[in-house]
Amino acid sequence: MNDLAWSALVRPVRGIARRAFGIEFDELMCLGCSVVRRFDASPHVSISFDDSPRPDTTFELLEALAQYNTKATFFVIGDHARRYPDIVRKIQADGHEIGNHTQHHRDLHRVSPRLLAREILQCQRTLQEILGARPKLFRAPYGHFRWDMRDRARLGSIEALVGWDVAPPYAESDPEIIADYVLERVRPGSIILLHDGLSGVGGAISKGAGRAAAASLHLIIPELQRRGLMTVPIGQQLADFAGAPHRSPAPVRHPLFGVASPYA
Repeated sequence: MNDLAWSALVRPVRGIARRAFGIEFDELMCLGCSVVRRFDASPHVSISFDDSPRPDTTFELLEALAQYNTKATFFVIGDHARRYPDIVRKIQADGHEIGNHTQHHRDLHRVSPRLLAREILQCQRTLQEILGARPKLFRAPYGHFRWDMRDRARLGSIEALVGWDVAPPYAESDPEIIADYVLERVRPGSIILLHDGLSGVGGAISKGAGRAAAASLHLIIPELQRRGLMTVPIGQQLADFAGAPHRSPAPVRHPLFGVASPYA
C-alpha cells in the first residue's frame, strides 16, 4: 500500500473510531503494541534523550553526564546522524547507548506500512555505516507506536520498542521546572525522557530545550544519587530485568494536547 492509499484509508477509520467507539485514532493505532515504559523490578533508572545529534546542544549533555560519570541512552535521527557523524561517534565513545529514532522523524501514525519500514530500516543502515553496529532499541517520534511496528523493527535487528514513564513538557526551557517534574515522578525502574533539542520547531526553541535539559542534569543526577538510584542505559535495564518490564499496550493521553501519547 502506498502513502496515498494509506491516507485515504486512515481518514474514514479515524472518524469511525471516534464516533462508534469513542477512541481516538492514535489510541487505535497502538492497540496490541507492546512498548517497554519502565522496569518494575529494577532498582535503577534510565535517562534518555530524543532527537540527537545536534551541534549546539549534544556536547552540553555529554559534558554534564561526564561530570557525574553517568551513562544514558540517545535516540538518534538518521538524517541528523548523516550530517553530524562525528557527534554520533562521540556519543558512542563516551560510553552511551544509541537507539533508533527513525531516519526523518516522521509521525509514524500517518505513514504507510512501506514508509514505516523504510524510516526504521534506513536509520538502522545509517547508524551501522557510522558506528559499525545496529542499535537494539527503537523509539517512535512523538511516542507514536503502532500495531505493525514490531515485525518491521525486528527486520532491522531491533530487540525492543521503548517508551518512557517520566517526561517533562517537551519544550520547557527552565531547568528547575524540568528537574522538579522529573524528581516528583521518578521511581525505581523509570525511563526518563528529555530532549536534545526539538524537531519541527524554531532553532531558538529547539536550542533552549536542549540546553535546559543539559542544565537540569546538574539537579536531577545528584538527587537520584542521593536517593540511591543508579542511572544506567536502557539496554542494561532491559538485559538485567528482562523478566519484569512494564509493557503498555496503548499510550496514555498527553496532558497538554489531549491526543494519545505516552507522555507522563
